[in-house]
Amino acid sequence: MSNKIIAATIKAYIVSAFSAFVVMVVLLLLAAYDAQAAVSVPRELIGTWCVSKDGKELVGYGSKDCHGDELTVTVSPKGYETNEERGCTFTSTRRFYDRNVPRNTKEMGVNVVAIEAACRGEYDKWKETFEMFLSQGYLTIRKLKVR
Repeated sequence: MSNKIIAATIKAYIVSAFSAFVVMVVLLLLAAYDAQAAVSVPRELIGTWCVSKDGKELVGYGSKDCHGDELTVTVSPKGYETNEERGCTFTSTRRFYDRNVPRNTKEMGVNVVAIEAACRGEYDKWKETFEMFLSQGYLTIRKLKVR
């Protein structure tokens, strides 16, 4: 074999190896991005909400309407914090559509996110599962289970 053929073969292997490396890096970055995006809540749920109990559900409304000592919940894409020195980090989220919940006064159906969360308070830790959605302008938290 001539030196030119050997050099061309080596160059082809280097280019091929570099291309494979670039593809691997891109795939790893996409996987990391997907993993981060997978555990988050929709943008319309993010913000600070005053929370009160309405039967079995917790109902939140805009923070401008809070009445003094009410519980406030600040929802972020990755978890929530309260004004009672406790909060949770979302460990799993699953989105689905519930056609039985009123979106507004004229339409039915909302996007719901089922959440598993790791929580902590001043002195303890626990886990929660619940569903969260926006219905008629109110944040609703239902099926809350604490373990």
